[in-house]
Amino acid sequence: MIEHRETGSLGVVLNRPSEVAVHDVLPSWGPHASKPQAVFVGGPVEQRTALCLAALRTGEQVADIDGVVGVSGPVALVDLDGDPESLIPKVRGLRVFAGYAG
Repeated sequence: MIEHRETGSLGVVLNRPSEVAVHDVLPSWGPHASKPQAVFVGGPVEQRTALCLAALRTGEQVADIDGVVGVSGPVALVDLDGDPESLIPKVRGLRVFAGYAG
């Protein structure tokens, strides 16, 4: 669970990789996705939307990094419209999620 409000919730399924490779749908992010480098099923309800979660490296702070929003501890939501090259040195892993979790 990423966020829960009266108006709705946002969550992901952590253990359901799809057959779709991240580089097939988000070429600039593909090489940086954690293995398996697949889009994971179970994300936003909107089918044309994906979200990305990253685990920040020890010592990195969400407030110091453009294009991320803190979720909990070292876990942050990543703006997939941003430049992955500036973010990658600050994270130890990332995963992309899409498709309704149910």
